Amino acid sequence: MTKTLPHRGPLDPDVAFSAPSPPTPPQKSATSQPHAPLISLLTTFYTLLSDLRYYMPEKIAHPPHPPDSINLEEAAEYNFTDPDALALLYQLPYLVLGSDRELLFNTPQQCYLGKHANWETARDPTYGGEDLIPRHMVNLTSPYNSGVNLLYNVRACTITAWNHFDDGPFDDNEEPEHDFARSLRLRVPRRMGDPQNQLVQWVLRLLKLDHVPRMTRNNWNVIDATRFEDGKALKKVYEESGWDPSIVEGLEAAAWVAQALGEDPDGTILVTKLEEARIRAKRNFNVEMYTRLHQEWDREYSDYDAYEEHTRKTRERKRREREEMEREGRERFEYIMEHGYDKGGSGIDTGDEREHGGASNL
Repeated sequence: MTKTLPHRGPLDPDVAFSAPSPPTPPQKSATSQPHAPLISLLTTFYTLLSDLRYYMPEKIAHPPHPPDSINLEEAAEYNFTDPDALALLYQLPYLVLGSDRELLFNTPQQCYLGKHANWETARDPTYGGEDLIPRHMVNLTSPYNSGVNLLYNVRACTITAWNHFDDGPFDDNEEPEHDFARSLRLRVPRRMGDPQNQLVQWVLRLLKLDHVPRMTRNNWNVIDATRFEDGKALKKVYEESGWDPSIVEGLEAAAWVAQALGEDPDGTILVTKLEEARIRAKRNFNVEMYTRLHQEWDREYSDYDAYEEHTRKTRERKRREREEMEREGRERFEYIMEHGYDKGGSGIDTGDEREHGGASNL
């Protein structure tokens, strides 16, 4: 079916298609529906990435969206027809960015607005034309091979994190095939108030700067700042610019207690606390300082050869430190074996501890 021409009226032409009398699904207030925690948490997540200067705030399209902002005819072509799922699409925030802007490693968002929509992966992230994702689930991400599908169940109000290339049971044929349906069934759905909810974890990691947006001249993604040297250096840029990662201390533990006591079944309290933490974490964040420090970071890490040289020097430094520790360990061991006690005065049981001031075991 041919798409209609982009709408040229008051709507942004980049985010809307007009359609002749589209069947408009029922819309509900974001504050009075069971999906409000999801909508609020997604808004916090997208706003948090904007706070961290990953994109400008105007790139976030906030709900509710006009009836013609979602192409329902194209949605029907890909069997996206569940009325509750369709109604939810009008209430979600979206990023009106290129499809290569990642929220996590190999994990861009799944947008359903206008020309940004990719209905082909709404039901089948493998582009195979199958209904791998149940119709009562809304796919919030559009990952590459090793990325994460974030699936929201509109009936149970839960989120399931699923890597569609996780191995299912293999056939006996020479070339094994994935059992995608079984792989999805084995994933554990999480309530919105569950600290193990993947979306909650993404927000927490950004607030703590365990994950940081990495923007270079050739690459835009979100990386693990606890593992990679450039990520660790980038984390320092945010901290020296006034971002406060300590704001979330105790928040996750409190969420576990609330879940155990059944005090926050729908996640309303946790989502509110995360939004409050976002506001406090950025309170003293100096954008001008960040811009200057990020430019220095960019000069060191954006150039691939310079980054490789930095990595080589880091590995060499760690190798020397490791060799020095091993040398000191050998010298200490030899001294103990020769004298029966450590240089620091701690003895070992050689049968003559009293000679060296040690207490007898007798």
